[in-house]
Amino acid sequence: MASNFVIGNKTKLYFTVMPGSLLALDTPTKPTDQTITLTAAADVADEELTITALTGPVPAGTAIKLTQSTNTFIVYTTADAATGATSLPVEALTVAIPSGATGQYKSMLLLQGGTTSDEQIQATDQEVTVYGDDLGFSTGIVTKASWNISYSFNVLPSDLSYFRLAYAAQNAVKGVRGWIRKEDPAPAGYTSGEIIEGLCDVTDFSKSNPSDGIITGKCTFKGRGTPTLNHYA
Repeated sequence: MASNFVIGNKTKLYFTVMPGSLLALDTPTKPTDQTITLTAAADVADEELTITALTGPVPAGTAIKLTQSTNTFIVYTTADAATGATSLPVEALTVAIPSGATGQYKSMLLLQGGTTSDEQIQATDQEVTVYGDDLGFSTGIVTKASWNISYSFNVLPSDLSYFRLAYAAQNAVKGVRGWIRKEDPAPAGYTSGEIIEGLCDVTDFSKSNPSDGIITGKCTFKGRGTPTLNHYA
């Protein structure tokens, strides 16, 4: 008989920084993947790329890998680029990038190096003691609820998703938020596990630098609003 137990190291977390234009919606939604194509060459020290019009927004705090032929370039966005924008604000370039270089803004990137993750959905209970109950038992109702995902990881500075995570944590006080998606392993005989995802703030971010070991970090994805929950299938 096949076991329905699942192995925790197959858990996956995906994350993106949210563009301001999507945060402003009554019901925020995560951004979509975008193709970035330069329509003009960019020189050293330039802080803006000229690109084909975007079909969706690209947020600040995103590292994007551009390629042309065998050459690879990485740029870091410094401000949101709105839907329809033909320019992309970036950190001052350290190398020139030729016209025609292309890359992908991938909305949800897999967070690399994860070691532990805890998921919580917490309810706040308002208790009421009923008059005349000699035993003093109480009843009550749930008045509010919250959710969060804690995350511990080995730091991989070269990983593009780590840059996003650190950016969101450092700029949370400025209103920068993210979108988190946690996928549990699929039970035997199924193709997908339980999923929780939604808007979040990145809080409690810390990094440890031991002299004799691997650099590690941890943070909390504090959910905002109602998460989307999907059962295994």
